[in-house]
Amino acid sequence: MRAAKVTMIVQAVIDILQRFVVTCILLFLILPMIAITIGSFGDSWFGTILPSGYTVRWYQELLSPGIYRDALIRSLIIAFIAVVLSAAIAVPTVYAVYFSESERLKRVFDYVLVIPIAIPPLVIAIGTLQSFDTAWFGPNGAWYLIVAGHLVLTLPFMLSSVMVNMESIDYQRMEEAADSLGASGYHKTVKILLPNLVPGIISGSLMVFARSLSEYEFSLFLSTFQMRTFPVILYEAFQRETGFTSAATAVIIYATMLSILGLMLLSERRGWKPQL
Repeated sequence: MRAAKVTMIVQAVIDILQRFVVTCILLFLILPMIAITIGSFGDSWFGTILPSGYTVRWYQELLSPGIYRDALIRSLIIAFIAVVLSAAIAVPTVYAVYFSESERLKRVFDYVLVIPIAIPPLVIAIGTLQSFDTAWFGPNGAWYLIVAGHLVLTLPFMLSSVMVNMESIDYQRMEEAADSLGASGYHKTVKILLPNLVPGIISGSLMVFARSLSEYEFSLFLSTFQMRTFPVILYEAFQRETGFTSAATAVIIYATMLSILGLMLLSERRGWKPQL
């Protein structure tokens, strides 16, 4: 009996500690978001618990014509191009690796997936400056060099997401079934492969888009004054002003990502099944 009571007490203490740690982690993540949201509406905020006044001026500056909106549109276009190119590259690449019997090719694929972690954007930016600073590739800061750099940094996220998707649906079995029914290559690609990879492509697209939109180090090195991306503009504004514009931007990004997450959860509730 005594041993059972000790075990119960120990388990209760462990449960309390676990809840305490989880609560601290949640507060650590949520409190800055709350402070940023409040700050985005603040007129001034120095040495007080709450802002001394409230305004929507920072949102108006972001959405009105000017350097903020131009940089935001520029970054959105670059992120969109990165998403399209990464999806176009990832699907055939993952298909080839998935059906390949070469262990060397699969190891190379695994190495590519760790590029965003193993190689800092700063290193890639310096390498790009040294490698493509020629008349043939055009001047540094050209939009296609920035897109290429973003593609290198974000492609592994799309590759990983699509590969996990393909492995989870056991596509090899599905393709064998389609072959036994006499399906053509076009039918297998358009009617079976792509529809079943939609969840992976959507998940990868969200990660690629978010990563490209928030990329700062690479863009700072390669962008010129006319091609400055949104994170670069925000950092400059934060140095000049109080950072309220950056806070407003963060709130808009939070709201957008939460909306997309809500749509994804809604689609999952409706149910999704592999198509054959």
